[in-house]
Amino acid sequence: MKRNYLQMRLFFFSLMMMSAYYSQAQVVTACNDPEGGIQIWFDYNQHCPNSPGSLAGMQQIGFHSGANGWASVVEWDKAGATTGMNTGNDVFVVDLPDPDAYYGVPVTAINFVFNQGPVNPADPWGAEGKEDNGTGGCNDFYIPLADITQTCQSTSAVHDLILHQHMTIAPNPFTDFAVVRFENSSRQEFEVMVRNSVGQLVNEVHHFSGDEFVFSKDNHPAGFYFVTVTNAKGKFFSGQMVIQ
Repeated sequence: MKRNYLQMRLFFFSLMMMSAYYSQAQVVTACNDPEGGIQIWFDYNQHCPNSPGSLAGMQQIGFHSGANGWASVVEWDKAGATTGMNTGNDVFVVDLPDPDAYYGVPVTAINFVFNQGPVNPADPWGAEGKEDNGTGGCNDFYIPLADITQTCQSTSAVHDLILHQHMTIAPNPFTDFAVVRFENSSRQEFEVMVRNSVGQLVNEVHHFSGDEFVFSKDNHPAGFYFVTVTNAKGKFFSGQMVIQ
């Protein structure tokens, strides 16, 4: 039961976190992590449509931010800068265990935008994630910490769940098959889950202790698919692949 709970939590966690806010049509929400700090959740599906490029399908995106009105800026490419991690369906999470330490000042509010820097550092601002101001323009995000009143649903901090080693999927897009590779030199056991764009489970591999597996097109229709690789402690890799 514990293993199944962890697997299901990774897929539904972002939906749980965002559901309380959808009626307010907010692109970004935030919550207080029960282990300290805050989590910021960004639903790219509701970002400003006039922003350049697209961040869809990226495993991680840049988090360019500053405290208290763009003071004490932490650039997306600064050493130690955090990123937004794709939890599935292009809902990204940023984990800030200690905002004051991250920005080096007492924090009352955070200003931020997203970009594609970690994936394409040669053109970091070729795509952005920003807020639609309702009139066709794009605004930076702004969250006063005093407005964060909800407690995150997780029982452990997101930064303890994410495996930061890189997952590769090639070729991607593909027409016949793709090879998914990730770091597993210690030969831990993982559960591999592949879901389609509406969250239906289309493939799974249990007790997988290798570092690559092949996903074949078979009878799967063209479209986006999400891969989650999870161990018994709930730590995970995630990625997206496209069948043409």
